[in-house]
Amino acid sequence: MAQLNMFGNQLSRLPEFSNLANGNESYDSLAAKIKEMLRDPIQQKHFLPPLKNLGFKA
Repeated sequence: MAQLNMFGNQLSRLPEFSNLANGNESYDSLAAKIKEMLRDPIQQKHFLPPLKNLGFKA
């Protein structure tokens, strides 16, 4: 769970995921959305390359 929070927060700050935000959505709100997506094994695949760049080891 701690990794989910850490990586969700880090991913929300990356420009390549700004398209997931709605309008002027806050980083915290976007991070919450990304964390939910990371819980889904199918959606996780979309995040794997940037996660590995951030230090995630599968």
